[in-house]
Amino acid sequence: MIGADYIVATRNPSTGATTIKDYFSDSKRPCTGSSSGVMGTCPVEVASGRTATTLVSAENVNNQYTFEFTRPRVVGDAWHVSFTNTNITNIFMLSAFGEYDGEEYIGKHLTPSPYTTDTAVLATNPGLSACVPPTTTVPTPAPSLLFNIKSYNFTYAIRDFITVGWNLTGNNTVSFGVQMSSRGWIGFGFSKDNSGSMVPGEAFISNNGESAGRYNLNNYDGAVLQSGLPDADFLTVNGVSQYRFRRSLSDILTSGTADPTKLITIYAFSTSNTVVSRHSESDSGSLQINLLTGEIVSIDDKKLIKAHGWLMWIGWGVLVPLAAAIARFMKKTIGVWWFRLHIILMLLALAVIIAGFGIIVNESREHFETSHARLGLATFILAMIQPIVGFIADRMFDPNRDKTPFFPDILHWIFGWSALVMALVNIWLGIDLYDSPQVIWILWGIHFALMTLILIVWAVVNQVSSAH
Repeated sequence: MIGADYIVATRNPSTGATTIKDYFSDSKRPCTGSSSGVMGTCPVEVASGRTATTLVSAENVNNQYTFEFTRPRVVGDAWHVSFTNTNITNIFMLSAFGEYDGEEYIGKHLTPSPYTTDTAVLATNPGLSACVPPTTTVPTPAPSLLFNIKSYNFTYAIRDFITVGWNLTGNNTVSFGVQMSSRGWIGFGFSKDNSGSMVPGEAFISNNGESAGRYNLNNYDGAVLQSGLPDADFLTVNGVSQYRFRRSLSDILTSGTADPTKLITIYAFSTSNTVVSRHSESDSGSLQINLLTGEIVSIDDKKLIKAHGWLMWIGWGVLVPLAAAIARFMKKTIGVWWFRLHIILMLLALAVIIAGFGIIVNESREHFETSHARLGLATFILAMIQPIVGFIADRMFDPNRDKTPFFPDILHWIFGWSALVMALVNIWLGIDLYDSPQVIWILWGIHFALMTLILIVWAVVNQVSSAH
């Protein structure tokens, strides 16, 4: 910039006043204000008493400062570069900026200064009607989110990274906004029968903010995409996915009490898949929303699933092992009572198991799609066959026989212990499938360990007693 001819505009931030002057530099030091010797960076008027630049306009719009000026193409002194027909096609452009410090002359510019050493070639038009812009790229402002979730009248955090908001307008229309600050997909909608069940239902699902759609949930085998997403849009910015939509109350309150103070909503999400797929039981739920006051009631739609789990725990984890152990190890100890206790405990276990099986078949409606469900079905079938084989074994029992026959006695033993092992394994699968809390894992682990230990000790003691 030494030896350059440039125009400096200054703006007083306190008064807003703008001044414009011709400057030159014969060194990088501040202007001395003297026209003798090395002067530094000074206005031309310090040396020659004249300036060739005229301020036309200056404005500040949204902190964007713009000024316009004019100067002759040829000034005719040593301080100004002339724009002639010879050099007009190759003029080097410089720029710098700095903070206003209130001094009479400008100080050192900020470092780095954008566009410094950038070159622009002016047009060959003698009137300088155009030039090539600097090559430095001005950063593009970061995109903004669709909405501020806190701007809704009511909001509710489904999880610490999922929030839903809504407004109820005067024309009985509800505007919903859903925000997920995580990778994955999120669905939010309405239970059509007001039960809190996903089926039948309607859900608006966004796939990592890359797409969104309105789906009818008619069965558990899949969702049907509906044409059109009314009054809706979606976006993902910096890992935050948002979508919003509007629905009339007449559309979403189609059954049940049709009460805006008791709107039953459903939700599901996944943070492990960006493609909409099967979600875990813990990543879904139902909410009863009061659209007028914002009051939220979480609906426990897993009550029957929990009942199924506890019934199977009692049946297969307590009653069946106890009945099997009595039959295996206590025949000599309690005499004929072993058989009576065995029958009583097995009938109780059978009733509990049938109840637990019936509950889950009615509740899940998933047609045995998971390993837990398929193993459970096989175990249940074996459990239903086992009493029949046991009854036949009792009817065919011969106290004078020389050895235990394979059918039905040994087969009854194989079926019984096989069903028990299958059931115990399946309880582990069920606890995992439904994302049970850690306390359930701990309790079942302790129960399983104690039960196994007791059976082993019982078997050892019985073997020792038989040997003597």
